[in-house]
Amino acid sequence: MTSPTRKTSGRTYVLKETRMVDKPLQQVFDYAADFSNSSEWDPGVESSTALLPGPPAVGKKYDLVGHFGPGTIPMRYEVVQWEPTKKVVLEGTGEGFDSIDTMEFTEDGPERTRIDYTAEITLFNALRFLGPLMSYPLRRMGEEALDGLAEQLSR
Repeated sequence: MTSPTRKTSGRTYVLKETRMVDKPLQQVFDYAADFSNSSEWDPGVESSTALLPGPPAVGKKYDLVGHFGPGTIPMRYEVVQWEPTKKVVLEGTGEGFDSIDTMEFTEDGPERTRIDYTAEITLFNALRFLGPLMSYPLRRMGEEALDGLAEQLSR
């Protein structure tokens, strides 16, 4: 699998979700920003593996296997922006799509954190033409992922 490469044309969908978590900012950031944890909270991710050991940082890459319809699809994500306790941006690529996932974290009291999640998913090739049919499933996937993250952090 190669590193994410941005393509120039396709159909892009933007998903935005916000969740409040009753945990301290540092704890929420440390867990959510490490994409090797994503299979623990995102029901759309079957497995997630960091390619190299060590903490997350710009350039860190992750291989994920996601659920897509009746099958699975391999994906590669790379951290492209890292602002400790504030923001992490990952670029991902899979067969027929690219994604830019942005998570922003804001302290909302000593034991409460706001997570703002945005996914920009661009569909290419045959998936591009399925775009109108994909809008609801993509939105639902984003909602379920953030619900799972909030639930996992609340444990």
